[in-house]
Amino acid sequence: MLNPRRVATGLVLVAALLAHPGSRVAAADPPRAIADVPFALNGHVIFLPVSVNGSPAGSFVLDTGAQGSSLNTRTANTLRLPLGRGGTSHGAGGAVASHRLTGVTLGVGEARLEKLDLAAIELAPLESNTGRPIDGILGSDLFRRYVVEIDYETKLMRLYEPSGFEAEGRGASLPLRFEDQHPYVRAAVTLPGRGVLDGEFVLDLGSNFALILLPSFIEEKKLRDSLPPTIETFGRGVGGEVGLPIGRASRLQIGAHALEAPVTAFPRSGTFGRKGKAGNIGSAVLRRFRLTFDYPRSRMFLEPNGRFGDPFEFDMSGLQLVTESPAFDVVRVNRVLPNSPAAEAGLRPADEILSVAGRPAAAMRLAELREMLRQPDREYPLRIKRGSETLSVTLKTRRLV
Repeated sequence: MLNPRRVATGLVLVAALLAHPGSRVAAADPPRAIADVPFALNGHVIFLPVSVNGSPAGSFVLDTGAQGSSLNTRTANTLRLPLGRGGTSHGAGGAVASHRLTGVTLGVGEARLEKLDLAAIELAPLESNTGRPIDGILGSDLFRRYVVEIDYETKLMRLYEPSGFEAEGRGASLPLRFEDQHPYVRAAVTLPGRGVLDGEFVLDLGSNFALILLPSFIEEKKLRDSLPPTIETFGRGVGGEVGLPIGRASRLQIGAHALEAPVTAFPRSGTFGRKGKAGNIGSAVLRRFRLTFDYPRSRMFLEPNGRFGDPFEFDMSGLQLVTESPAFDVVRVNRVLPNSPAAEAGLRPADEILSVAGRPAAAMRLAELREMLRQPDREYPLRIKRGSETLSVTLKTRRLV
């Protein structure tokens, strides 16, 4: 999710209109983690417990693609925070209204980020696409203040004081460059028939995708007419939906690490990184490592974990599903991909999914349901509601990408 101030999520949270003075936290120098913070995964995206001005912890997306941190307007109103100057933020999906919040303190485990300026933005559409509450987005404020280690296998984030951090045992470091507070790393992508193309890629924990090539990069390299076969899908960011042709690159190389056949988006429009850069590396790639972001020294560490060699997969149903915030107890078909298993089963937009293989859809998280639909050659009996009718259909999945 590239930074919420131009702002976007779901895919990416994109770039910022408001200034971020950074956090002011009392200096300390312990040679150990100052906070161990458990997290949950929704798809590949990290959700953290974060408190606002000492309130009970809410659920925040952790996002290196966010220039600054943001708060859901609904959460700001619940906490009775005064909304300041209004403006417009721009994300991957377009423009969204925003308001400035000043002097906010965020609590992340034992750590505190004080006197922050945040943007209040409407996140209900992203909640419906994600299938769970989003109280806010925690962006570069955290990474600029602390060294941040993310262990996906234990689902634990550790924060270190930069002055006390020791890199020994983490392997070779990769240099980071920053633009608009976004971390960029040098990497190379191999496309069928086009060889190796290198460039700078933004590292975007807020994106559920593996790899997105920027429209400007595709046009600069004249790739459009020689891209691998794609299917036409849509992703949601702050501001609305974005068309995403999805296919596969042959390989992504980051430092010494080669990842084979990553699912890759080749969009024609949308903001997924700074113009002139190559692409966006999302959490479907990053979760295959133990990550350590050391912004103060402009470097990061990648240590492959047990998921490193897992194949990259995409939806195998042809269904785009959404749920309804804030209850999340209705699962509805938003789109049906032509010539897909969903189309062949007779599913239509606006159908409500009542049950999947005998399990009530209302009792399932959207991320769990999507994971089921990424399994090849499965048959799922579905009960659906269409208007006043209740119907039974069978969905047979197959690999589409």
